[in-house]
Amino acid sequence: MVQLTNRFQSTKCGEGDNMRSHYEHLADLREQLAAMGKTITDREYAGTLMGSLPPSYESVLSAISSSCFVNQQALTSAMVLKLVLESFDRRQAANANKAEDEAFATEARKSKGKKHESLRNLECFNCQKCGHVKADCWAKGGGKEGQGPKKRKGKDAGGKRGDATG
Repeated sequence: MVQLTNRFQSTKCGEGDNMRSHYEHLADLREQLAAMGKTITDREYAGTLMGSLPPSYESVLSAISSSCFVNQQALTSAMVLKLVLESFDRRQAANANKAEDEAFATEARKSKGKKHESLRNLECFNCQKCGHVKADCWAKGGGKEGQGPKKRKGKDAGGKRGDATG
């Protein structure tokens, strides 16, 4: 019973571990202790639940403590379970959305690279140069005619730069 009590009180949830599984494990340990005749009060259980949280849940612990203080309520295990598991579910949803966004961005980069790769071998019907299509062509008759980069003024026909004095 002493070993089981120590295990119950010292069990910690690691960063990124499943909080539901962790709390189920603690509930099982509490039931085992009860079957041996060791009663864990609700207040002790709430303290163990809070003490087993990883550092990333510090803000949740602070919110629970503040709420109890402001509302002048005693801390209960049901309150701890509800608030911590709600936070865990929000974190899981946020991580899933983040992973989805990253996968979408990666796929977009891959498909963009493939698009550019396939254009390298295409010949424009307008100017007969490779790397673009007529709709994107800057040459006369192309879809983006006149929208290309402006050429710098170069040397005149005589090989000299044009100036006012001639």
